[in-house]
Amino acid sequence: MEIASRQELARVLRSPDAAERHLLFESLNQAFEEAQEQGRQINQEALDEIYLCYCEDGIDRTWYAYLLLRLPNPYRIEVAKKEFVGTRNNKILLLAAAQMARLPEPERIAFLSPLVMDASNAARCRAAANLLDDCFGRLDTGVALRTALISDHELPLPALNTETLEFWLQELRGPYPSSTEKALLRLGTGALEFLLTTWRELPPPVRIWVMCAAAERNLAPLGHRLKETLRDCSDVELLVAALECSKALSLGDERLLVPLYDHPHPSVRAAAIAAGHARPDWAERFATEESEPVRLAILDQVGCQSDVGSMEFLMCCLRDPSWRVRARATEALVARAPASLEPLRAALGDVDERVKVAAAKGLYRLGREDWISADLQTASFYEIFERSM
Repeated sequence: MEIASRQELARVLRSPDAAERHLLFESLNQAFEEAQEQGRQINQEALDEIYLCYCEDGIDRTWYAYLLLRLPNPYRIEVAKKEFVGTRNNKILLLAAAQMARLPEPERIAFLSPLVMDASNAARCRAAANLLDDCFGRLDTGVALRTALISDHELPLPALNTETLEFWLQELRGPYPSSTEKALLRLGTGALEFLLTTWRELPPPVRIWVMCAAAERNLAPLGHRLKETLRDCSDVELLVAALECSKALSLGDERLLVPLYDHPHPSVRAAAIAAGHARPDWAERFATEESEPVRLAILDQVGCQSDVGSMEFLMCCLRDPSWRVRARATEALVARAPASLEPLRAALGDVDERVKVAAAKGLYRLGREDWISADLQTASFYEIFERSM
């Protein structure tokens, strides 16, 4: 396409015919590339007109931004700032970032620091962090921490101490919690121990993470915090996490656990029973318990016992309406072999089909298919058994 004047260029750039504009874009792009390859100066009037179109914020704005960012012109930094803040096009974002790198350090820090802290656009946030790597030592603490967490460059993490705690907590509750948790673990056990000393300043979700991370490393200071939580805490998620950590570390204090067996929230009751070692009347508790997770936790406790009464209880559970309860009871009975072999064989003759199926499953896992085939006669039961396996 031949363009004889700036007026003609302005007309075609604003033409309502998309095909005509597209043909012009291709022609201009080719002409600009040839000029650069041959070392010729880019037509400034053409660039001025393109900039005016860019400022009009029309339908082809992205194309104008692409040219203005790629070609030498006095508008590049201005366009780069606008596009870095506003574009959703990652190609334009990278071109803008290349221009932003030319800014003096003070100006770059002032412009990019708020964008590092604004995670509404993850690509822009990371690009801003990458552009601050060479002036990292002059960043405010919060910006430096976020930059170190998300930059593609290896940057030193700010220390965790009383002066920086608020910034670390903001990040743990911010848009990059996983990166923050990994960074804290890289700081070593000292970071977790410090967080345990600042327990009351930590929000419940952070306490849960600290508990689990400290439990994995079996840190001694955790024991006191677990007991404190079990004794004084009313937050359900925090209580459950404390109970699970107590179980993992075998730190169960029955004086603290037993009252939680009757906690109003079933997840707490289940976790407390799982973590405890007391032996109340499980059959009575099971009979009055409506929550399936709690009933399963009771079954796990009974499964660890070896007395005759517990065997009878497990066999009774084979007729429970819940298939999960029946399956868990079957697992416990399989683990009790050989003592459970005869009770399971006797159960093959039960009138309740659920009991027969559960008993057959248990015997099958114990390698006693011969008993199953010898004691069961009906083809209909075999069909049920085969479907349930």
